Amino acid sequence: MVETEDGLETNVGHVCGRNAFGTKFDVERAAYERKRELQDLVDRAKQLQGQVDFASQMVRDVYKSRFGVEWIERIKSALYKVIGDDLLSSLEATERRHEHAVKQARRRSEEEIDRLVAETHRKRGDLTFETVTVGSLKPMPWLVFDFKGTLITETLERLRDLEFLDVEMLEMPALRQRVRALNGWELRVREAEDAISAAHEFLTPENLELLSLWIPEARRRYRAALSDWAQSHDFEALRTGGAKQ
Repeated sequence: MVETEDGLETNVGHVCGRNAFGTKFDVERAAYERKRELQDLVDRAKQLQGQVDFASQMVRDVYKSRFGVEWIERIKSALYKVIGDDLLSSLEATERRHEHAVKQARRRSEEEIDRLVAETHRKRGDLTFETVTVGSLKPMPWLVFDFKGTLITETLERLRDLEFLDVEMLEMPALRQRVRALNGWELRVREAEDAISAAHEFLTPENLELLSLWIPEARRRYRAALSDWAQSHDFEALRTGGAKQ
């Protein structure tokens, strides 16, 4: 912003400003932008300081509600008891890879085998079975979501660390780092809630039937255990968010 000879103020772009004032213009412009960024950071930091109680209540609700983080921990604990640590770890890997398809081996009919032998000239023994997709497990973000890291470490602890600081006394790099680390914290809470919501679909009879088929044939005893659990009173209480048995 400059003042003309007739007393009017006007904006000067970087090209005209450099032509009119030389390198001093770039120095003054950089100083102004730095000052503006610092003020924006201070304002945002003060806003975040005022959100600590609100954030604490939101996180507490996500943890303690009927269908909250503690409910998810009960589901994980029940699955651990029903299908064991190895299968539970495999299920987590399945979710991380987003490979929800459940596949089964199907024995081909003699007519199918005859046709394929004629078409491919392969041995009959190699064509006896085929792998088919029988369905897809419901997504399980709740199984791999880092609730503690996201809600406690990255949100509440950072907000509380910022709460009583004199943000106007912080150096800009440190202030910038703290503010950026907390930008969008509300979205993190929403992501946690969305992850929890997905557990309802996981616990439906149709999905548990697919989960049973997902378990390898060689470990069929876990299929029976899963079926028994899905028909138990403990499962019904868990599914409906009832009291811990």
